[in-house]
Amino acid sequence: MTGSNRSRVPAFGVALVAMLLVGCGPGEVRPPVAPTGLSCATGERVDGGLLVAGSGSMLALGRALVRRWQGQGSGRRARVPESIGTSGAVRALADGAIDVGLAARPLRAKERRHGLVQVPLARAAVAFAVASGEIAGDLSVARLAALYSGEEVRWSDGTPVRVLVRERGDSGMATIAAAWPDLAATMRAAAENGRAEVMFTDQQMRDALLSTPGAIGPVDAAMIALEASPLALPAIDGVSPTRQHLQDGSWPLQRTLFLLTAMQPPEPAAGFVELARSATVSDLFESVGLIRPDGAR
Repeated sequence: MTGSNRSRVPAFGVALVAMLLVGCGPGEVRPPVAPTGLSCATGERVDGGLLVAGSGSMLALGRALVRRWQGQGSGRRARVPESIGTSGAVRALADGAIDVGLAARPLRAKERRHGLVQVPLARAAVAFAVASGEIAGDLSVARLAALYSGEEVRWSDGTPVRVLVRERGDSGMATIAAAWPDLAATMRAAAENGRAEVMFTDQQMRDALLSTPGAIGPVDAAMIALEASPLALPAIDGVSPTRQHLQDGSWPLQRTLFLLTAMQPPEPAAGFVELARSATVSDLFESVGLIRPDGAR
């Protein structure tokens, strides 16, 4: 991001991020306990500050990494606003509105024209979450299809099944489609016929799962671990969404998470990315079930 890039008036990115950074209103999403330094934003960039934004599935990880980065030096300020999605991160970064983007998928061909760099950060599990593992019992791909199709309408304790999906184009849904295309088609049909409720961010999905008795829907497993959420992530066909099963490939729902930067990121973005790729934070990744990609130290 050059100085000229920051000074111009972009059509989309700055406007989008500015909406997310105004005050401390209900639009701002925070971690369960707001960490020191992740203060309410005013919409104005603080000199030397770091602005990281993007996919909702990476907000908890981004905030955890920001806390590590802040711990390396006094007076470091940073903001991680609510989800703007991977596509929003691409546009905001290209417009100079943010320093680092959080992406839950690779850059698309048309997005590469912005001259951005995608830095592989971790391999993560997509899982199906329920408020109580006891009511779900043993899940299988076939049973998931029955739940989403309406063939099975109640859990074992009699609670009505409420199925949730993400919007078309979501990277988690794409991960499901790559592994289990028939199930993904059933989930899309459930959304189209009104049986399934569509969630548009990971945070909206999490909140709906926590507040809706009998709900089930796809989530990022590491996000649930980072937030210490009480949601349960049942095994499917006898395989759990653990780090070990990511590593050996037995858990099929996995995707790569990326950091996005300018071609030659200035400080503080460069230092933040360097930390995120370093062995210094390997314990964080391991503790929440993430696999470091090839090339990460």
